[in-house]
Amino acid sequence: MKRMAVLAAVLALTVVGCARQAPAPNVYADEQHKRIVSLAPSLTEELFAIGAGEQVVGTSAYTAYPPQARAVPVIDAASWINTEKILALRPDFVVGLPSDAARTRGLERAKVPAFLMKDDRYEDIYATLGELGVLTGRVDAAGNVEQRLRSRVGELKKKGAAFRVRPRLFVVLDVSPIYTVGRGSYIDSLLVMAGARNVVENRLPYPNYSAERLLADQPDALIVAAEVNVKPLLARPPWSDLRAVRKGRVYQVPPNVGLEVPGPRVAEGLAWLVRVVERLQS
Repeated sequence: MKRMAVLAAVLALTVVGCARQAPAPNVYADEQHKRIVSLAPSLTEELFAIGAGEQVVGTSAYTAYPPQARAVPVIDAASWINTEKILALRPDFVVGLPSDAARTRGLERAKVPAFLMKDDRYEDIYATLGELGVLTGRVDAAGNVEQRLRSRVGELKKKGAAFRVRPRLFVVLDVSPIYTVGRGSYIDSLLVMAGARNVVENRLPYPNYSAERLLADQPDALIVAAEVNVKPLLARPPWSDLRAVRKGRVYQVPPNVGLEVPGPRVAEGLAWLVRVVERLQS
């Protein structure tokens, strides 16, 4: 089930662990250090964004973007990684999230460095871009990507701040059971930037949510993750009892917008949210 894969990838971003620090500039940037295994879709996207896509020799099963990344060998499934397969790819280093700490211990014992980078907040996107720029010798390219993203996001934030109505939104990450986004999560920060409010007050980044609480909240609109097939459910409770559903205010994230993935598509995801909030002004 693809939606569960997306949810698993999102939930993985919330686990806290210890990360090895990125090395000094150009330590890994010579001709002998080209091969990278990426354990997270967000990091893979960032590597391709800074022009290091050809250096990626292994990636996560959850990776869907950019399209050329799908041709890269997959080295994991669910909660485990294939250490033997990774070692056979002869990587110079591995990049992952703090939640990958336990999974990469075997690689460390095999003398393959694993650099774990936080990627669960908006500002982490830029910190990670900088670290990957150092690791790949593409510091300037990473800086250019950051500058472009900050400029576009800044424009969108101004538009979001100018909206008169701040609609209350509920994000549907999965439906059986219901999972959503809490306060302080990456997606929650995008809702705020777009000029909306998250109806969920839970401080857990990605909480399980009860149907009873959702009915009590009565959000102004639903934002449905791209991989969630919610349409068959809208005709029956609890969904059919939501005013947002009765008014047709259900917005599915388009494929390839990447709203759930903290990375170089942040401006695309935010732009889409801004358009939704704009429609909800009347």
